[in-house]
Amino acid sequence: MTEESINKDNYYKEGWAISPELISHIKKIVPKRSSILELGSGYGSYILSEYAQMTCVEHDTEWIDSFPSIKYIYAPLINIDKKTKWYDPKILKKELSKVNYDLLLIDGPPRKNRRNFFKNMDLFSLNVPWAFDDANRKEILIGAIDIALKYNKKISPLRLKHDLDISKSKNPVKDVKKMLKKDFADKKKSHLILV
Repeated sequence: MTEESINKDNYYKEGWAISPELISHIKKIVPKRSSILELGSGYGSYILSEYAQMTCVEHDTEWIDSFPSIKYIYAPLINIDKKTKWYDPKILKKELSKVNYDLLLIDGPPRKNRRNFFKNMDLFSLNVPWAFDDANRKEILIGAIDIALKYNKKISPLRLKHDLDISKSKNPVKDVKKMLKKDFADKKKSHLILV
């Protein structure tokens, strides 16, 4: 995969890339030339690499070294259970010890495999904001809420003028789902950032 081989118009339409709104929100949270660690990679990573230093964990060899401005960590997917996979934790532990980052962007691995992030989150720094792509997926939304409550983080959703403090919420999942339905124009794709 190379920059020239990507149909950028279709990339956003098909829902694979992180949205321009998420990119804009990230730029408001971390200063220019910051370091971002992304799980997954793609055209959105390339766009962000024009603003920040990008390191992407990638399982698909077709994407490795697609964009010269991005540093890649190759970590193949291995079976976690009978139905799902995750980046090889031994490789992640070794490689991530060499990486400093100001924001973690969770946009991989694809589909239901992403839920395994929550089983491996001890590999990542809690001292930086965490941006979750595809927060409309139930397991991502609930996992992000659990992290926010456990570590006293606020949810900073897109298109709202304030962060959502769910620490006093009686039903955080319901409150965040309501917020997502109300405040996102694109119901198929939504994002949350824990700050």
